[in-house]
Amino acid sequence: MESTAEGGGEAAPKVHVLLCVHGLWGEAKHLNYIVKSVQAEHPDLHVLNARANEHVLTYDGIDFLAGRVLEELETFLDGLPSPVTHFSVQGYSLGGLVARYLIGILHARNFFARVQPVNFTTFATPHLGVLAYKTRMNAVLRFLGSRLLSRSGEQLYGIDDFEAGRPLLNFMTEKGRPFYLALASFKNISIYANAVNDITVPYTTGAIALTDPFAEQESNGIHIVLSKTHRPLIDNWHLPATPPPAPERPRFLSAAYIRSLRPTRPLLPPFLQFRFPLNIALYLLLPLLMPLMLTLVLIRFTLDSRASHTRIRRLLASPRGAHHLLELLEREVERGLGEVVNEPGIPPISSSSSPPPPPPSSPSSEHSEANEVDALLSSPDPDPDPDPRGPILTPAQKDACKSLTALPQLRRYLAFIHPVRNAHGMLIVRDKRFTLGEGRGGEAVVRHWAEHFEE
Repeated sequence: MESTAEGGGEAAPKVHVLLCVHGLWGEAKHLNYIVKSVQAEHPDLHVLNARANEHVLTYDGIDFLAGRVLEELETFLDGLPSPVTHFSVQGYSLGGLVARYLIGILHARNFFARVQPVNFTTFATPHLGVLAYKTRMNAVLRFLGSRLLSRSGEQLYGIDDFEAGRPLLNFMTEKGRPFYLALASFKNISIYANAVNDITVPYTTGAIALTDPFAEQESNGIHIVLSKTHRPLIDNWHLPATPPPAPERPRFLSAAYIRSLRPTRPLLPPFLQFRFPLNIALYLLLPLLMPLMLTLVLIRFTLDSRASHTRIRRLLASPRGAHHLLELLEREVERGLGEVVNEPGIPPISSSSSPPPPPPSSPSSEHSEANEVDALLSSPDPDPDPDPRGPILTPAQKDACKSLTALPQLRRYLAFIHPVRNAHGMLIVRDKRFTLGEGRGGEAVVRHWAEHFEE
């Protein structure tokens, strides 16, 4: 293991800690492939795969989830043979937002005054929250999702009042706040997202973009070049100056018409994709099974959400739970009350110290994106004529996009996993059901991250 010398004295061992945070309804084992891959490339790395928020505990809100992970991190740091010197974070889905809140707390505690922040990575994280679309189904899902997922749902859908009427996700992107300052202090910021087929976290919110050039990739003439070494990662893409003409509609009931009715990706999730004749039996039973399944799901979500609200009330009433909220975080920054939050494993706050400046831009990544997104971000009116089929971004989401993409060290890596029903879990090979094999699924995506992980 490498060592670092301080002040010409005895060399101190380099201790690099990687914190991994899973997503909504998740558990630590969902990140097993990620942990295994990065440890194979970097055997000296100390990896904490957080377990504090498994399953329904993820309903309790990004701030409380970060508080639980913080406690787990403190215990982990106390158990290390030497003090931590380098720190990296990886978050999947909701875990990426939890990670962003967590590093804000660490920044407010002056943790990064002596620990070097190195890599911050997210996979399929909804950095802009859950997007709205102009469809009735989306309106129903937004109504249910924001209410059946408790505090986390309110924050993801941007209907929470975190501070002075502002939602948490908007607050976390303000440039003067600890969350943004902490993110800016990391040497490398890597955003991995699905370009297509991610029903859970679509491209726009996962890749932090204002528009989605891949939404109509089968008809808009987009040219996509995949990586030769890390397929299905995209090396580059560009849209033609003139969209191709719309294909001629086939004659009704012709062979071409019948072929056009065939879906380009599976209609059902992997666990419901059966071979003939079981698939036919399932389709015949769907009219009977769907109402029953939806009823059971709604009942389960309602019960879990109520249990979450009960946990939140208890946390708010407890002295231990109060330190996860904004009020104390603001006190840490503005007043430097180190004695309020001093806990094992975390250095005390120094009111005289200033936050580290943002690092210079890191070298260019192996994969590059076309210039369309960057041009949109620099435009004074980035979305003058929105696609009626695309997402509807609120002013707060547009501001968040501009704020996050202004970080010079941020790099986006897009995966083209196609054709699948939902590429969300496949991006990180969440388990055996979410694998398509090398060159088609997320194996090469995770390998790319592990190989480019800076120690």
